[in-house]
Amino acid sequence: MCLYLLARKMIPRMKYDLMKRQFLWTFSQKILRNFSDLPPKSSSVLFIPGNRASETYSVLTPYLDTSKHVNNLQILEKNLFRRGMKADLQQFITHWNRLQSAKRDKAHLEKRKNKIPNLAEKLKKADSEVNRNKLSILKEEGKQIRAKMKEINQGLWVLEENVAFFALEFPNDIHPSVYDVDQVLYEFSKEREFSFPCKSHVEIGEKLGSLERLDSSPSAYYLKGTLAALELEIADFFLQEFENREFVLSSNTDFAKSVVVEGCGLDFTNSNQVLTIEASKDKVDQNALHLVGGASLVSFAAFFAKHVISADSFPQKFITHGRSYRPAVDDLGLFGTSQCNGVDAFVVFSEGESEDQILDDLLTALIESYKLFEVHFTVVRYKASALAVYEKAAISIQMYSPAMKKNYEVGRISVCGDYISRRLWSVTKKRQHASFLSMMHMRVCNVTHMLALLMENFQNEDSKLMLPSCLKPYTYGLV
Repeated sequence: MCLYLLARKMIPRMKYDLMKRQFLWTFSQKILRNFSDLPPKSSSVLFIPGNRASETYSVLTPYLDTSKHVNNLQILEKNLFRRGMKADLQQFITHWNRLQSAKRDKAHLEKRKNKIPNLAEKLKKADSEVNRNKLSILKEEGKQIRAKMKEINQGLWVLEENVAFFALEFPNDIHPSVYDVDQVLYEFSKEREFSFPCKSHVEIGEKLGSLERLDSSPSAYYLKGTLAALELEIADFFLQEFENREFVLSSNTDFAKSVVVEGCGLDFTNSNQVLTIEASKDKVDQNALHLVGGASLVSFAAFFAKHVISADSFPQKFITHGRSYRPAVDDLGLFGTSQCNGVDAFVVFSEGESEDQILDDLLTALIESYKLFEVHFTVVRYKASALAVYEKAAISIQMYSPAMKKNYEVGRISVCGDYISRRLWSVTKKRQHASFLSMMHMRVCNVTHMLALLMENFQNEDSKLMLPSCLKPYTYGLV
């Protein structure tokens, strides 16, 4: 710095301006070298950088607090390790540091660019041959700065996209109650014992003539007669139970765009995570639709995306009955289907509400509902490695399959916090204070799984079914 000031005093003003121009040229070249080796790591429909603005549109800009990850790198590293996820954090830090450095360098250039008009005005007022030469040099410097700023912006967009790509892949924080092993929180009743060999629900359904598997797909099925009616009765039971607890009935869309799927933390390009209806041959297509089903987290999240709620009463509770879709899994009968019938609930609340209290209330309501079936079930808090990326914590209701000799999930509460709302800009506003919504998604009942498990747990030796007494008000004389 001392040499710089000394040079300013000793070198005539004309030469000083020439040196300044050369300095800016070298300075901008240094910036370009900082990110010339950083091609875009991936593409996203949720985060649209400036260099893609001409070819597509930005639905919204997710709120990505990357500085929080940088300042708490050890916590992030532990989070990833506990979940069994991998991420190149060193590369993320490298991108982030380069981005911050480039932003500072750009700010220096902008500061100099903003000074040029005032300097030019002064030179014009004091008209002389020397000042006219200085003015000419100053104008040339302005042109070069503007050209370099354009180039620098291109590099900044690459850096911003790379940093955003990492941030979008980072999972939710882990709730303090979550351990590295599953925890059994509650067990109801005991597993049923049978004096005869148990049949699978597929065998029972085919003997009743109420379950038909289709040749079009290994996971396709068709319910008839008794089982078709029983499926409706299970759904009606849970809908009524939660409507009695002041849940508002909701009707959701079966389709969602990629931006919402990515906003929920899912990989919209991964055919193992979500079913996609191709809109074009491009891998990344903002107009692509995904078949998620009305009874799904994505469908609920879509309703609140880019939404500001001005409300004095929280929590707000919604429930729906519909389909949910997933890529087929290799499992028996109704346990491996792509399409499921489900009853789902969704709760949104502000940061001032007690998350733990809301979770306790939901879990209590779920346990009390399942108790009425008078069949064994287990409540399990999942370990960190079993959580979805959007979950802080997850609690599962599991029922035992006598035929498969293992438990299947029929209900699940996902604690999402503000992870999804920050990505999809779901905001609540009260007076002058705004904050991101906190969310909980609850699979009240996977009706398809529940149907199979009730068939197996309530079977007779002759494969006839005994209905749980709690469903009798919903039979309508059909069963």
